[in-house]
Amino acid sequence: MARSTGVTLAASPPPFDRGAEAERSSAWSGGFALENSDGTLTHLGQLWTDDSVRMNEGGCDPDGRFYCGSKAYDKRSGAGALYRLDPNRSVHVVLEAVTVSNGLDWSPDGSRAYYNDTATHRIAVFD
Repeated sequence: MARSTGVTLAASPPPFDRGAEAERSSAWSGGFALENSDGTLTHLGQLWTDDSVRMNEGGCDPDGRFYCGSKAYDKRSGAGALYRLDPNRSVHVVLEAVTVSNGLDWSPDGSRAYYNDTATHRIAVFD
């Protein structure tokens, strides 16, 4: 993870295609942000207000949607969630009541997603 102007960036996925003005999506302590071509950030609204919860890890699916999961600093059970940021900037809750959202990847053909909530000691597979 990198730190920039007090914003924790959980991932640096491919830019959304907006012509010459490409934007890169990232996650910050309370939600998602877009990094503009000049380096400034546009926050897309706060997903929660609990200061003890932060984004943890994310990645882009083959369709360019950015998924990022949250966790509580104290790893409190069920305090986190997995979110999806779509190219149109809409945000969706994909999974609720996760503990440490950590580990997300897709099969080579993109038909399956692999997800790890560290507290479960399992890898879930979604198709």
